[in-house]
Amino acid sequence: MASKHPKSLTRDEARRAIWLDFEGGKDKPPSLAGVLVDDLYSATILNPDFASLAKNRKLIQRSLADFVRDTLATAARENRVVAAWSEHELNQMEEFDEGILEACYRNANKLVLNFFRKKRPKTMKRLRQQIKRDKAEGKWRNNNVGLKDLLGLDYIEYDFPDRLESFKPAKTISQMEDQLARHGGNYRKVATGAKRAFTQLIRYNEHDCRGMAYMVDYVFSRQLKETRIEH
Repeated sequence: MASKHPKSLTRDEARRAIWLDFEGGKDKPPSLAGVLVDDLYSATILNPDFASLAKNRKLIQRSLADFVRDTLATAARENRVVAAWSEHELNQMEEFDEGILEACYRNANKLVLNFFRKKRPKTMKRLRQQIKRDKAEGKWRNNNVGLKDLLGLDYIEYDFPDRLESFKPAKTISQMEDQLARHGGNYRKVATGAKRAFTQLIRYNEHDCRGMAYMVDYVFSRQLKETRIEH
Protein backbone atom coordinates (compact mmCIF):
# COMPACT_ATOMS: atom_id res chain seq x y z
CA MET A 1 0.00 0.00 0.00
CA ALA A 2 2.88 2.34 0.71
CA SER A 3 3.39 3.06 -3.00
CA LYS A 4 -0.29 3.46 -3.89
CA HIS A 5 -1.43 6.51 -1.96
CA PRO A 6 -1.70 9.80 -3.94
CA LYS A 7 1.55 11.60 -4.71
CA SER A 8 0.06 15.07 -4.76
CA LEU A 9 -1.53 17.52 -2.35
CA THR A 10 -3.74 20.50 -3.12
CA ARG A 11 -3.82 23.77 -1.19
CA ASP A 12 -7.29 23.02 0.11
CA GLU A 13 -6.27 19.52 1.21
CA ALA A 14 -3.28 20.98 3.06
CA ARG A 15 -5.43 23.61 4.76
CA ARG A 16 -7.84 20.95 6.05
CA ALA A 17 -5.33 18.13 6.61
CA ILE A 18 -5.03 15.92 9.67
CA TRP A 19 -1.32 16.30 10.41
CA LEU A 20 -0.21 13.18 12.27
CA ASP A 21 2.95 12.16 14.08
CA PHE A 22 3.59 9.05 16.20
CA GLU A 23 6.23 8.78 18.93
CA GLY A 24 7.43 5.38 20.11
CA GLY A 25 10.33 3.20 21.11
CA LYS A 26 12.45 1.45 18.52
CA ASP A 27 10.64 -1.52 16.93
CA LYS A 28 7.63 -0.95 19.21
CA PRO A 29 4.09 0.30 18.61
CA PRO A 30 3.70 4.05 19.12
CA SER A 31 3.16 5.29 22.66
CA LEU A 32 1.84 8.72 21.71
CA ALA A 33 0.02 10.24 18.76
CA GLY A 34 0.03 13.94 18.01
CA VAL A 35 -2.61 15.42 15.72
CA LEU A 36 -2.93 18.93 14.31
CA VAL A 37 -6.27 19.82 12.71
CA ASP A 38 -7.41 23.35 11.86
CA ASP A 39 -4.38 24.64 13.80
CA LEU A 40 -5.49 22.83 16.99
CA TYR A 41 -3.03 20.30 18.45
CA SER A 42 -3.93 17.33 20.62
CA ALA A 43 -1.91 14.45 22.08
CA THR A 44 -3.27 10.96 22.69
CA ILE A 45 -1.62 8.27 24.82
CA LEU A 46 -1.51 4.92 23.01
CA ASN A 47 0.65 2.88 25.37
CA PRO A 48 -1.60 0.70 27.58
CA ASP A 49 1.01 0.85 30.36
CA PHE A 50 0.67 4.64 30.54
CA ALA A 51 -2.86 4.66 32.01
CA SER A 52 -1.82 6.39 35.24
CA LEU A 53 0.16 8.98 33.27
CA ALA A 54 -2.82 9.75 31.05
CA LYS A 55 -5.15 10.09 34.04
CA ASN A 56 -2.84 12.35 36.04
CA ARG A 57 -2.01 14.56 33.07
CA LYS A 58 -5.59 14.63 31.85
CA LEU A 59 -4.66 13.19 28.46
CA ILE A 60 -6.90 11.03 26.32
CA GLN A 61 -5.85 7.36 26.19
CA ARG A 62 -6.88 5.07 23.36
CA SER A 63 -5.72 1.80 21.91
CA LEU A 64 -3.79 2.17 18.67
CA ALA A 65 -6.57 0.31 16.84
CA ASP A 66 -9.31 2.63 18.12
CA PHE A 67 -7.22 5.74 17.47
CA VAL A 68 -6.49 4.71 13.88
CA ARG A 69 -10.07 3.72 13.10
CA ASP A 70 -11.47 6.93 14.55
CA THR A 71 -8.90 9.09 12.78
CA LEU A 72 -9.54 7.46 9.43
CA ALA A 73 -13.29 7.57 9.95
CA THR A 74 -13.00 11.32 10.58
CA ALA A 75 -10.85 11.73 7.47
CA ALA A 76 -13.43 9.91 5.34
CA ARG A 77 -16.46 11.64 6.88
CA GLU A 78 -14.99 15.14 6.66
CA ASN A 79 -13.14 14.59 3.38
CA ARG A 80 -9.73 15.30 4.88
CA VAL A 81 -6.30 13.87 4.05
CA VAL A 82 -3.99 12.38 6.68
CA ALA A 83 -0.48 13.76 6.26
CA ALA A 84 2.68 12.58 8.02
CA TRP A 85 6.41 13.11 7.61
CA SER A 86 7.32 9.76 6.02
CA GLU A 87 5.47 6.47 5.67
CA HIS A 88 6.15 5.29 9.22
CA GLU A 89 2.68 6.37 10.32
CA LEU A 90 1.18 4.67 7.27
CA ASN A 91 2.87 1.39 8.17
CA GLN A 92 1.63 1.61 11.76
CA MET A 93 -1.95 2.20 10.64
CA GLU A 94 -2.27 -0.35 7.83
CA GLU A 95 -3.29 -3.20 10.13
CA PHE A 96 -6.40 -1.29 11.25
CA ASP A 97 -7.33 0.26 7.93
CA GLU A 98 -10.70 -0.49 6.37
CA GLY A 99 -9.97 0.74 2.86
CA ILE A 100 -9.48 4.43 3.66
CA LEU A 101 -5.71 4.94 3.84
CA GLU A 102 -4.97 4.38 0.17
CA ALA A 103 -7.00 7.42 -0.83
CA CYS A 104 -6.33 9.79 2.07
CA TYR A 105 -2.68 9.33 3.08
CA ARG A 106 -0.03 11.87 2.03
CA ASN A 107 3.72 11.76 2.56
CA ALA A 108 4.67 15.36 3.42
CA ASN A 109 8.35 14.43 3.45
CA LYS A 110 8.45 13.56 -0.25
CA LEU A 111 6.25 16.50 -1.22
CA VAL A 112 8.52 19.01 0.53
CA LEU A 113 11.86 17.44 -0.41
CA ASN A 114 10.86 17.22 -4.06
CA PHE A 115 10.49 21.02 -4.03
CA PHE A 116 13.84 21.54 -2.31
CA ARG A 117 15.67 19.19 -4.67
CA LYS A 118 14.30 21.06 -7.69
CA LYS A 119 14.14 24.65 -6.43
CA ARG A 120 16.72 24.77 -3.63
CA PRO A 121 19.53 22.43 -4.78
CA LYS A 122 22.26 24.51 -3.08
CA THR A 123 20.42 24.26 0.21
CA MET A 124 20.08 20.49 -0.16
CA LYS A 125 23.78 20.16 -0.97
CA ARG A 126 24.72 22.23 2.06
CA LEU A 127 22.48 20.18 4.36
CA ARG A 128 23.87 16.89 3.05
CA GLN A 129 27.42 18.15 3.63
CA GLN A 130 26.50 19.11 7.19
CA ILE A 131 25.11 15.63 7.81
CA LYS A 132 28.38 14.12 6.60
CA ARG A 133 30.41 16.43 8.87
CA ASP A 134 28.24 15.62 11.86
CA LYS A 135 28.59 11.87 11.29
CA ALA A 136 32.36 12.22 10.84
CA GLU A 137 32.46 13.90 14.27
CA GLY A 138 30.62 10.94 15.77
CA LYS A 139 27.25 12.64 16.11
CA TRP A 140 24.21 10.46 15.56
CA ARG A 141 22.39 11.55 12.40
CA ASN A 142 19.93 10.12 9.92
CA ASN A 143 21.46 9.72 6.51
CA ASN A 144 18.80 11.86 4.86
CA VAL A 145 17.79 15.50 5.23
CA GLY A 146 15.01 15.63 7.82
CA LEU A 147 12.28 17.94 8.97
CA LYS A 148 14.41 19.54 11.71
CA ASP A 149 17.16 20.30 9.16
CA LEU A 150 14.69 22.24 7.04
CA LEU A 151 13.02 23.99 9.96
CA GLY A 152 16.45 25.15 11.13
CA LEU A 153 17.19 27.06 7.92
CA ASP A 154 17.41 30.81 8.55
CA TYR A 155 15.20 31.76 5.62
CA ILE A 156 12.45 29.36 6.68
CA GLU A 157 11.88 31.49 9.82
CA TYR A 158 10.37 28.75 11.95
CA ASP A 159 10.81 29.19 15.70
CA PHE A 160 12.01 25.74 16.75
CA PRO A 161 13.14 25.68 20.42
CA ASP A 162 16.89 25.21 20.84
CA ARG A 163 16.34 22.94 23.85
CA LEU A 164 14.55 20.42 21.64
CA GLU A 165 17.17 20.15 18.91
CA SER A 166 18.94 17.17 20.50
CA PHE A 167 15.83 15.73 22.15
CA LYS A 168 15.45 11.93 21.90
CA PRO A 169 11.79 10.78 21.93
CA ALA A 170 12.50 7.04 22.07
CA LYS A 171 14.81 7.46 25.06
CA THR A 172 12.18 9.54 26.88
CA ILE A 173 9.49 6.91 26.29
CA SER A 174 11.80 4.10 27.41
CA GLN A 175 12.62 6.07 30.56
CA MET A 176 8.94 6.54 31.35
CA GLU A 177 8.23 2.85 30.73
CA ASP A 178 11.02 1.89 33.15
CA GLN A 179 9.84 4.34 35.80
CA LEU A 180 6.23 3.18 35.65
CA ALA A 181 7.25 -0.47 35.76
CA ARG A 182 9.44 0.22 38.78
CA HIS A 183 6.60 1.95 40.63
CA GLY A 184 3.79 -0.44 39.79
CA GLY A 185 2.32 1.83 37.12
CA ASN A 186 1.85 4.74 39.56
CA TYR A 187 2.70 7.96 37.73
CA ARG A 188 2.78 9.99 40.95
CA LYS A 189 5.87 8.07 42.03
CA VAL A 190 7.74 8.60 38.78
CA ALA A 191 10.95 10.65 39.03
CA THR A 192 10.60 14.37 38.35
CA GLY A 193 13.16 14.20 35.54
CA ALA A 194 11.13 11.58 33.68
CA LYS A 195 7.99 13.67 34.07
CA ARG A 196 9.72 16.77 32.71
CA ALA A 197 11.12 14.80 29.81
CA PHE A 198 7.64 13.58 28.91
CA THR A 199 6.40 17.17 28.90
CA GLN A 200 9.19 17.93 26.45
CA LEU A 201 8.14 14.92 24.38
CA ILE A 202 4.66 16.36 23.89
CA ARG A 203 6.12 19.75 22.94
CA TYR A 204 8.53 18.05 20.55
CA ASN A 205 5.67 16.13 18.98
CA GLU A 206 3.61 19.28 18.57
CA HIS A 207 6.50 20.90 16.69
CA ASP A 208 6.69 17.83 14.46
CA CYS A 209 3.04 18.32 13.53
CA ARG A 210 3.18 22.10 13.21
CA GLY A 211 6.56 21.96 11.51
CA MET A 212 5.49 19.73 8.64
CA ALA A 213 2.34 21.81 8.11
CA TYR A 214 4.54 24.90 8.09
CA MET A 215 6.93 23.40 5.53
CA VAL A 216 4.11 22.41 3.19
CA ASP A 217 2.70 25.91 3.49
CA TYR A 218 6.17 27.28 2.73
CA VAL A 219 6.31 25.27 -0.50
CA PHE A 220 2.92 26.59 -1.57
CA SER A 221 3.98 30.15 -0.70
CA ARG A 222 6.91 29.84 -3.11
CA GLN A 223 4.70 28.49 -5.88
CA LEU A 224 1.88 31.00 -5.79
CA LYS A 225 0.47 29.98 -9.16
CA GLU A 226 0.35 26.32 -8.22
CA THR A 227 -2.72 24.80 -6.60
CA ARG A 228 -1.07 21.39 -6.20
CA ILE A 229 2.36 20.08 -5.20
CA GLU A 230 3.64 16.65 -6.23
CA HIS A 231 6.46 14.18 -5.72
